[in-house]
Amino acid sequence: RIRRERYLLDFLGSIEVTAPKGESVVSAAIGQIILQMNNVCPCRCTLEISDIGLRMLNAQAGLRDPLVGSGNRIQHKKEQKSNIDYFFSLLQITYCGYQMLDEKYYFAFITRHPSSHFRYACHVFRTTPEMANLAEAVGRAFYRFYNRFVEVTLPLESILDSSECSNCFV
Repeated sequence: RIRRERYLLDFLGSIEVTAPKGESVVSAAIGQIILQMNNVCPCRCTLEISDIGLRMLNAQAGLRDPLVGSGNRIQHKKEQKSNIDYFFSLLQITYCGYQMLDEKYYFAFITRHPSSHFRYACHVFRTTPEMANLAEAVGRAFYRFYNRFVEVTLPLESILDSSECSNCFV
């Protein structure tokens, strides 16, 4: 059974970063995205954290896709509206963090590009002080994922079953 935790957040945007982890990388990405915002309203979304990954869903159907484009958050009249649904596998996530800058709270995570192991993107959300446990929720998801991985790849029963091992010393 997959456990899920959902959080309602303001998605500010994504930006390519040069490193897979680090507080300084996240701080720089948050700063760059804030500069790009220019008084444009963020996109309200639900971030679902589960044992297999992070899923970003549009909180309001029919809003434009915030990950399309080169950081320009202005919607053109002819632009197609879409239902946002992005999934980031835990295997792609290299870092996550929660920071306070200028008395505002931010949550961000860094992902590895699916086709290139040397490209990374930082995805930034504005939060509230009450949501400081976001990073902890991602940590719990990694913990459950790792435990499930160990159960599948190294089942304890097969290691302890000495009847199948003819070369074992008992």
